[in-house]
Amino acid sequence: MRRILVAGMAVALGAGGLVAGAATAAGASKPVVTAVGSVTCGAPGSGKAKISPPYLATTPQPGTRTVSSKFKSTCSGTTGNPLVTPTSAKISGVSMSSAATTCVDLLVGGETPTSTTVDIKWKASGGKINPTHIVFTSINGFSGPPSGFVLPGPTGVATVTGSYAGDTAVSTVLVADAQATLQAACLGKGLKKLNFSSGGSLVIHP
Repeated sequence: MRRILVAGMAVALGAGGLVAGAATAAGASKPVVTAVGSVTCGAPGSGKAKISPPYLATTPQPGTRTVSSKFKSTCSGTTGNPLVTPTSAKISGVSMSSAATTCVDLLVGGETPTSTTVDIKWKASGGKINPTHIVFTSINGFSGPPSGFVLPGPTGVATVTGSYAGDTAVSTVLVADAQATLQAACLGKGLKKLNFSSGGSLVIHP
């Protein structure tokens, strides 16, 4: 009889442990949010762009030019859930334009109509944030130093879907390459890439 009681207690305790463990595991799951509110991402830790076809010194390239960019950035802001806050982001962008622009246009600056799509994968503390998709309709270059770009340009708009849907978005990108380096590439085989520096930002807000 004693053995039966001891065995019964062991089973009961084991079952209780399993139930408690299951409850703990379930309670430990982190919330997944489609964020609302605002977020600011600072200077990218790293960033670069590839350009195809390249910008030439004075001869416009026919057809559509594609600029593909990647960034990493630290972020802060709100999500609508006080337990979940953004901490960083991986940002990828593809800008397509049929404007007949050259290196001269790029280095001098000005607004160019584009279709620029930006996809953001967030990292957060306290949970997970669903991705954000942004479409910019123009890009505005400035000569600096440092040179860079603002999206959208003065006449452009930004459409945000996913997390922070419906908000306003503004992205500022600074070019790390010196003017002399850019000019040398333009006069050679064409400007095929850009490197980005600290000081840029991505701000999304209502």
